[in-house]
Amino acid sequence: SKIEIDIEYYYNGYLFNEDATNKIYNSVMIFYFFNQILKTGKSPKHLIDPNLNIDSMRLRRLCQNGKNRDILLQIIKDGGIVARLLEKFSIDNLVDEDYFVSLLFYMGLLTINGISEGKTQLTIPNYSIQRIYWEQVRFLISENSKLVRIDTSLLEKSIKSIAIDGNINDFISYISKNVLSKLSNYDLQNFDEKYIKAVLLTYLILDDNYIPISESEVDSGRVDIFLQRNPKYSQAKYEWVLELKYCKTTTKKSEIIQKRKEGLDQLNAYLATRQLKDRPNLKSALLLFIGKNKYEIIEN
Repeated sequence: SKIEIDIEYYYNGYLFNEDATNKIYNSVMIFYFFNQILKTGKSPKHLIDPNLNIDSMRLRRLCQNGKNRDILLQIIKDGGIVARLLEKFSIDNLVDEDYFVSLLFYMGLLTINGISEGKTQLTIPNYSIQRIYWEQVRFLISENSKLVRIDTSLLEKSIKSIAIDGNINDFISYISKNVLSKLSNYDLQNFDEKYIKAVLLTYLILDDNYIPISESEVDSGRVDIFLQRNPKYSQAKYEWVLELKYCKTTTKKSEIIQKRKEGLDQLNAYLATRQLKDRPNLKSALLLFIGKNKYEIIEN
């Protein structure tokens, strides 16, 4: 049923033992969900438990030093991290990588995904927690790039245009002009395809027309961003498959041409898969960024 799909995507995904095989749900999130159903007779309008804002504030405090911020960005860009889980903690170890990552695990912001070279492979458990990380990117950008000022009404209007008019140009133009071009030197140290994707997702979640999915699995690989229509909102006419490519300003023209071809070939392969080929009103685009100020949008 639709409810089962919602709660699995939003609340499931936790493993707390390396030998476990069955993932479990976050009980607090589940209680929130069913409590809303008991009160209103339907699933909640906002499927993210407001209590997660507390975790968001804790994460913000933990990332007040540069080393933890770098680890956080690595987790966001890679979808997880490999680390040694610790059982004992000391306040003196706040900037130790294993300490910080272990703390994220015990807070429920990371969960076990396997073993890699004797260490624990950790991943972000579900969409609810993923949103916490994306919101941290927005906070870090605003904190480090004092010139970034977001007009949320214009931003939301541009996202609605993606959903209703099938126009992605306004959104990319807005993000390029108001965010990417104003990134600080600190942000630019992390600038690549994964970072651009994190930035786009960070702002796409401000509108409820879509459930943005990062690295959506299809037969031919993983889609960089799949803008899935939010079933709780009927406004969105179009869904989108987005492939991202990034070139430095010093990249040769021949390499840019190759990147462009590679991206379009990937899009064509995604669109031919059984997961996407029959979806109605599905649009696709290659987003090719060159440095932090230039970009191309090639709709496929």
